[in-house]
Amino acid sequence: MIFGRFSKETPKSFLLACPFIIYFISFALPPILILQSLTSIDPDHSREIGGVFAVFAQLMSISAALAGVIGQGLLSAGTHAFGSNNIKRLIHLFLWSLLIELVLGTLFSLSIVFFKKPIAKLFISDESEVEFAIKMIPIPFYSSVIQNITTVCMSFLIIIGKPLFAVVQVSTNVILLCSGCKILAHFLKNDPIKVMHVYNLADLSMLVVTALLMIIPIKFIVAKSKDTLTTHQDNLTKVLIEDSLA
Repeated sequence: MIFGRFSKETPKSFLLACPFIIYFISFALPPILILQSLTSIDPDHSREIGGVFAVFAQLMSISAALAGVIGQGLLSAGTHAFGSNNIKRLIHLFLWSLLIELVLGTLFSLSIVFFKKPIAKLFISDESEVEFAIKMIPIPFYSSVIQNITTVCMSFLIIIGKPLFAVVQVSTNVILLCSGCKILAHFLKNDPIKVMHVYNLADLSMLVVTALLMIIPIKFIVAKSKDTLTTHQDNLTKVLIEDSLA
């Protein structure tokens, strides 16, 4: 038969994919609403805001790519380590991924913050747009490194079989960005640039949510690591006893 019954693992596979679906939605829906909020506050400068936001979107996509490539690498290697019950290797992979993400994310965000004008001029030449870019573009990158950290944690949660935790994590980010931009736009009608701080608020909130969500998985991994070590020691003792009796 070409078409047979679905595997019993199919629902679990869809569940594992859910965090990534929401993760990619977070790069489409929130920016649309944030741009709408910015232009609704200051319609007289909607052209400049739109042009600058397009530049920001390109830079943010690079930042997301840096986070995603390490997260995907961890997902592949980490799944193999967890499946083979090599918890020590999984922990090492996770910690190294965090370190690499911190370094890359920090370097990229600092380059945007300190070289905002030269970078903006690579994309736009209009002086009024450049002035908006200098004010707007750096704001989200004050805390963008947090996204690198949370992306690695999302992959880790999926690896150890906690996709629902990852769904809560990425869903929180989307909800905060979508609702936060509207709330800030309502209270900051005289300063649309400050609406961009919704990214900072979302990042900081995501850091707290991720830290809370990681408590149970970390306890699980620590316990599993101890069980693996005990099993290894028991097997080693058994081999030594058998060798001594031989």
